[in-house]
Amino acid sequence: MSFLLILLFFSSALSGISPVVFSQNFDDKMVFVEGNDSINSFYMDKYETTMAEFQQFVERTGYKTVSEVLDSGKVYNPYAKMVQGVNWRHDIYGRRIPLERYGELPVTRLSLKDAKAYAEWAGKRIPTKEEWLYAAKGGSKSESFKYPGGNNARQVGWFDGNSRETLMPIGQKIPNELGLYDMGGNVTEMALEPDGSGVNGLGGAFFLDKDYFEMEFIHNGFYTSKKFFDKSALPFAGIRLVSKEQK
Repeated sequence: MSFLLILLFFSSALSGISPVVFSQNFDDKMVFVEGNDSINSFYMDKYETTMAEFQQFVERTGYKTVSEVLDSGKVYNPYAKMVQGVNWRHDIYGRRIPLERYGELPVTRLSLKDAKAYAEWAGKRIPTKEEWLYAAKGGSKSESFKYPGGNNARQVGWFDGNSRETLMPIGQKIPNELGLYDMGGNVTEMALEPDGSGVNGLGGAFFLDKDYFEMEFIHNGFYTSKKFFDKSALPFAGIRLVSKEQK
């Protein structure tokens, strides 16, 4: 499905947050991804970046996201429009999201500029499309599953058939062969073109069909220009970072 059609399917109701929050202690270690002839080895975050993690960055640096500077964020109902007061920590009605309850949800509504600023602060970077796809498939440990981590979509990811079409907390499903959680579903994850010219959204999402994170089609995702993502903060796109060393 094209990026435009994804936006048309996305409604403002899907821009909310899950009323179900699980309290769980997560280790923040990265997972080693052994490379091959065309991809150098790297480390990847075990989980999608959470609201609590991004909050730490904001508190320590005073950073303001693009949506906060513009005082508006994108809401789809089903057409894209900017709504005043919507950003990574304020919902579609402009209400502040209580991080003490929802901190384990993936952070969304980050522009590419925001994602890069957080990554630099954390000593990491956004993965390339090739790195992301290689890791999603299990890297050198791949068992050729239908989905990232298994053949049963409900066991490995959140999609429109089991998420109630809202964001869900990280780490609740079965990880893939490398120990990476939520590589399929929940939030679409940013991945860069090798030359940095564009941004890919990969891995499906909580409001999309499970087909979007089926290994046969997972490379499709959506693609948009760097210029677009520099100024756009999408309510279904999140990040998972990589680095050369364990962080």
